[in-house]
Formats: sequence, C-alpha cells, structure tokens
Amino acid sequence: MLEHSVPIAYEVRSDDNLTQDVFNHAQTWPDGVGLMRLVNGAWTPVTWREFTDQVSALAAGLIGAGVAPGDRVALMAKTRYEWTLVDYAILAAGGVTVPIYPTSSLEQVEWILGDSGAVAIVAETDTHAQMVAKARANLPALNHVWVIDGAGLSEMQGFGADVNPDEVYQRRTHRGADDLAEIVYTSGTTGRPKGCMLSHGNVVANAYNCMQNDGFEKVFNENHSTLLFLPLAHSYAQVIQYGALHSRTVLGLVDMENAIAELPVFKPTAVLSVPRLWEKAFNGAEHKAAAEGHAKIFAAAEKTAIEYSSDGRLHRVKIGDGVEIEVADIASPLAPDAAAPQLTRVHHPANSTLTVARSTTSRISAFGYDIALEGKSGFSAPFSWAG
Repeated sequence: MLEHSVPIAYEVRSDDNLTQDVFNHAQTWPDGVGLMRLVNGAWTPVTWREFTDQVSALAAGLIGAGVAPGDRVALMAKTRYEWTLVDYAILAAGGVTVPIYPTSSLEQVEWILGDSGAVAIVAETDTHAQMVAKARANLPALNHVWVIDGAGLSEMQGFGADVNPDEVYQRRTHRGADDLAEIVYTSGTTGRPKGCMLSHGNVVANAYNCMQNDGFEKVFNENHSTLLFLPLAHSYAQVIQYGALHSRTVLGLVDMENAIAELPVFKPTAVLSVPRLWEKAFNGAEHKAAAEGHAKIFAAAEKTAIEYSSDGRLHRVKIGDGVEIEVADIASPLAPDAAAPQLTRVHHPANSTLTVARSTTSRISAFGYDIALEGKSGFSAPFSWAG
C-alpha cells in the first residue's frame, strides 16, 4: 500500500476556534469581499464586515433564545449562503452545530435530534419543519424550530434585541481548541447514524493544514474564488468552507442541483469535489463529444489538459519492444520528492503484460521504477528520450 505524508504546516493553539478567521478578516479588510450569495438569481458580493455583522446579529438571537455555551443546534439545509451564516452564528454563540442532511428520513431526523440533545433546529423549508413537528413529542429538549425559507432567521435575530454585543464577543472568544464545535453524523446506510464529535481544534487543524499543503496556497487565496456545492452535512464540504474563509478565497455556495448552471456564471478559479462527480462530468462530456462527432477534438483537449496540469513537464519515454511510458516531473505519493517523476501512463503491445513497481534499489531503471515485460525473456529497461 502506498503511503504519503507531509510535515505539519500549522500547530493548533489552545485559543484557536473556527470563528476567529472571519472576525479577524473583518477587522483587517472590512470592505474586502469574502463571500458571494445568490439574490434574486444574481451573485451578490458580501464583505467581511457585512458577514460578521450578520453572524453577530444571529448569534445574539440564539443567546436571547436561551442557547447556552455547549448547547447543540441542528442545521438541516442544502448548501447555500444561509448554511454558512447560521453555522458561524451557532459557533459564535458558543453553541455546537449538528448538521443534518436535507434528504434525511423522519426516523433519521428524530434520532439525530434526540441523540445529540439539540435545543433548536434551523431547517430550510416548511417540509423539513413539518417533519420535525411529527417527531417533536419525543424531543423534550427541542425548544425552537426556525425555517430559513420563511421568516425564521428574522425571528431568530429578534430574540437578540436586548442582548449586549459584548455577550456575543465573550461567547465567541471563550471557545477554545478543546471545546466541541460540531457533531457530524454518518449517513446511516449501515444502521442508525453515528455522531462524530469534532472540537474546534480538530477542524482548525484539518482546514488550516489543508490550505497550507499540496499547493493549495496557489489556488486558495484572496485572489481566487471557489464554488462549493457539496452537501455541508459532510465533513469534506466543511473543510472547503472553513478553508476558503480562512484563506480569504471568495466563497460562493449553491446546491448540487444548480451547480452545473451556476458554474459558468460564477466562474470560480478553483473547484473541489469528490472523484465520482468529476468522473461523471468527464464521462458525460466525452459521450456528448463523441455523439456530436468531436471525439478527436475531445481527446486532444484531454491530452492538453494533462500536459498543462503537469506544468508542461510531461514526457514519453521509449523503453524498448514497443513499450513506452509517460512520466511527469511533479511530486506525488509515488514520487514525494520533486526529483522523482510520477508515472502517468503505460503503452505496450496488446499481447503482453507490463508490470511496474516503484524501485527500491535504483533510480536508473526508468526514473526509479522497476519495469518487467512478461513473456520477454531477458528484457531490461534501457530507455531513450522521445520528446
């Protein structure tokens, strides 16, 4: 099994918490754009000051509604601006966010709310609220249900009318790395969902180190933007959210159903997703190109993209008997040091089997890979450059 590790880039401090980034940004770059939100179908910029003012207002509302430090507040919605807004408000009030997939069943919603001991839930739609209402008799701790698509957030904010702004500051700044930040539940495909308790330090370490490793700093920074469409009930999507806001990457949020339509409108400079979605997008585009008679153009575009992603350092190397390999001069799990290229593709005769393994003894055999061609006795791996 291949293993790859990198040195830790950020050591978590005892006073670290997830809300510190946006409030620090608001103090240093108050008029800088931190997020984009869809308003009447148009992408509208949100400055750091505007975002933190909204977060503080909702946090005050949660405090006024009786949410105490460490209390669990559930959040059930698709990926959208309000998800991030409410998440940060819960954390700023000293609470613990409990994400719930918007497609969850009544049984799953009731279980998560009861198991976590949630005192409130912010739901996206009236349908979600009606589902919660059916389970409420079995949820004695649940005191509030607010609906995003209704007047729920205005109602929540109203509870904070008499809350001193200093109370929000005290709640927010007194949460540290060891304090619980969220309880992320599994999807429940193999039984009842199980809650994973993540501290502020856990999530900070994950997000900050991701943003400072593997080239992320080149594409996630104040000069770039990203569109997040993965479900925020999943921890990977949350790493993107917290990482983007930490690095001052302009963050747009949209649900999965509308992602394809919004990508060319938003024009993000970088997008993160799970491999399966990229595979589906690639296969769909390839099939469409072939159906329209553009298979050769698509193949050329694919080749160009691979070469570009390798920074122009993709080489094909002949190693004999019709066998060629392609290598790229980039660091990878197979080649963690920059001097050792990554094997990207193998070309060999159809009636032969090529075995490739990382060399443990020599860097001479095909860039540090031991290569053997089955059925070719005495085959060795001398090679010559082919361009």
